[in-house]
Amino acid sequence: MMLAFVTVDSPDVIVIGTDPFFSVLIAPVWRWCHPSTRIVHWCFDLYPEAIYADRSIDHRSLIPRTMRLLMQASYRACDLVADLGQCMAGLLRGYDPQMNLVTMVPWALSEPTVPLPTAKVERAAIFGDATLALMYSGSFGRAHSSDDMLALMRHLRGESAVLALSVKGNRAAHLREQVSPEDTNIRFVPFAATNALEERLSSADVHILSLRDSWVGAVVPSKFFGALAVGRPVLFCGPRNCAIAHWIERYGLGWVLEPGEAAGVADQMRELLHDSAALQAMRERCYKAYREHFSRQVTITEWQRILAALIASPHLRDEY
Repeated sequence: MMLAFVTVDSPDVIVIGTDPFFSVLIAPVWRWCHPSTRIVHWCFDLYPEAIYADRSIDHRSLIPRTMRLLMQASYRACDLVADLGQCMAGLLRGYDPQMNLVTMVPWALSEPTVPLPTAKVERAAIFGDATLALMYSGSFGRAHSSDDMLALMRHLRGESAVLALSVKGNRAAHLREQVSPEDTNIRFVPFAATNALEERLSSADVHILSLRDSWVGAVVPSKFFGALAVGRPVLFCGPRNCAIAHWIERYGLGWVLEPGEAAGVADQMRELLHDSAALQAMRERCYKAYREHFSRQVTITEWQRILAALIASPHLRDEY
């Protein structure tokens, strides 16, 4: 925040992220010190909404109500707020229905130039001779649920389908406790090193991600983009009002699994066991969708267009 007071030359635009939490609180201060600067907030996670989703504090108490007023003032000090999808945009509109919003998603850490072929050595080490390899790789914390994912794999017992879990986070131990000795088609594997990420991601046929209902809009799982970037379909265990589910169904990128639907999705997975051509077509479709809608180049190009328009016509809210 001190930077707002010591900066002499006002920049044309500043972009404020969400690391650390509540970084956007600097927006009114910067607006007061540098009224000519255009302020943009790229919102990767919503706070205090994530705290409410965790149910670690009652949102009706004094501190959350005060924080909401501060966040409302901060958002209104911004010329533009970038969200990560329609579910996050809906929560942001609750602060100001006229908020100037645009969706700008984060790109994947790894962006191969072609859909990656199966990493055979890594696959054999993790999945053995399974015909269908499913993987959950990444953080597993309070925002995530395992119930539907495990229910699916229990429907697939006896099939040539294996789920590998490469997880860390504050609910990883709970996930391990949920897996019983009877779950012979579920196994845990260590985290992959950053330089081995592509090989790990490309060893699986399907990548799984999850999100609890109460967290919808507060966060958007970034693992989605990493899976598409290497050409792998996604199984999303979460509600259909999430942006991830919307993209999956709009572009044909995989499956959405809500409570009570495990048996039906398991039937669809069984079809893939006997249809390698359909799985390959899904890989190509996922890679194509990533390149056309979610890639680094697409996002940066859109940022350049939007920021140029914002500087030229900062009061035109219909530009986006």
